[in-house]
Amino acid sequence: MMQRTYQYRRTGAVQSQTTAEGQIGYNYDPVERLRGATSPARDERFVYDFLGNRSPDDGTPAWGYNQNNQLTGTGTITYDYDDHGNMAVKRRGTSEINFSYTPDNRLAFLTDEAGATIGAYGYDPFGRRLFKEVNGTRTYFLYNDDGLVGEYSATGAELRTYGYHPGAPWSTNPLFVQEGGIYYYYLNDHLGTPQKIMSDNGTVVWAATYESFGTATITTATITNNLRFPGQYFDSESGLQYNWHRYYDPTTGRYISADPIGLVGGD
Repeated sequence: MMQRTYQYRRTGAVQSQTTAEGQIGYNYDPVERLRGATSPARDERFVYDFLGNRSPDDGTPAWGYNQNNQLTGTGTITYDYDDHGNMAVKRRGTSEINFSYTPDNRLAFLTDEAGATIGAYGYDPFGRRLFKEVNGTRTYFLYNDDGLVGEYSATGAELRTYGYHPGAPWSTNPLFVQEGGIYYYYLNDHLGTPQKIMSDNGTVVWAATYESFGTATITTATITNNLRFPGQYFDSESGLQYNWHRYYDPTTGRYISADPIGLVGGD
């Protein structure tokens, strides 16, 4: 199975966690921003500018930010934004990913530097993602009051279904996934992020370790699992994680568009 123990600071922040893979220790600055995370697998360190924008503290150049506190560069990658604050272009050398949005600022298309479509996305009237299409294959998503509960092919064939722990916030802390008529069971951390998935005979069929801001390293993948940070769904075509109203980039720890509720989200 999986056992984890946690130690907390007086502020409620996690000081350390002990896992089967070893201990992970965290340290913070005077205003409780994460400064570092050390584990047997990695040593992460961070530094912040006077506006709170984060960069890795690993000897590489600081990340670049503009006057709107939008991330403009992380070493070899640069970013541009549209007039609504949405990420418009991501460049790495001669490669580009171009982002197109619906009138209500939901991601609609991703295209490469040649104009070829990487991914296309559609939404229901509640703003939930209804489908994604990659390489000509469309996947539909079904929701209920618990969150994402099913994935289906364009012909209506069931791909997988999900269930959640009772009382969990919408689409968080998954309990099981059913695929091909077989049920598998999630083992999550204190946040509800999947760490392992097990079959009913105790075999680990999926496992991952995570960096502090959500980048996953998959260590076992007998089945597919795209659930990540609470409420987030990983898209392999982009590396982004769909999070209902917008998309999160775990490599930067930032969303690619502004919070739809605006400044109220920071009150």
